[in-house]
Amino acid sequence: VKQSARAAVALTAARGLTSASRANAAPAENPSSTFAAFTESFEQWPIPKVCAKFKGIGLDGLDLTVRPGGHIEPEDAAKRLPNAVAAARDHGLKVLMLSTAITEANPLAEELLATASELGIDRIKLGYYRYRGFGTLRQQIDAVRTKPRGVAELAAKYSALPCVHVHSGDTIPGSGPVAARLPDRVAPD
Repeated sequence: VKQSARAAVALTAARGLTSASRANAAPAENPSSTFAAFTESFEQWPIPKVCAKFKGIGLDGLDLTVRPGGHIEPEDAAKRLPNAVAAARDHGLKVLMLSTAITEANPLAEELLATASELGIDRIKLGYYRYRGFGTLRQQIDAVRTKPRGVAELAAKYSALPCVHVHSGDTIPGSGPVAARLPDRVAPD
């Protein structure tokens, strides 16, 4: 069956749905039925166009990339993120989650979390720790174990839930067992 590029993009987005919590609006009767799509594949489009397309395929919101090369650069978040939230609202959507490059507590991470909090965004996907070579995994895990604790403490200050993406490839964590070893005294909830 032939399909247009437009239909393929819509289908790809629909298949790539991720559930997310409600934000930027009153709670739904059934919050488990809230769906967002990750915006990485649509970064060539302006945010209002992404919102229009996502609304057109029945999504509830966006998992917006706010990281280097993303829809919004982290340094621009305080200025541009409110406009993104407004664009989502104008289309009947919400920014449900931010995908970031945050890997440690620092002033830029704090500014981004503060801005997200002001806008009602309470889910923040963290960045990745890169695996640097065979035979060093244990040392690398030990070296990054304290970083999630600092991020979790900073996120708690802004009532945000830091989310870890267990991503395949050259990332730590690249699997569930490694993810379980990573946090040092950070409650999983």
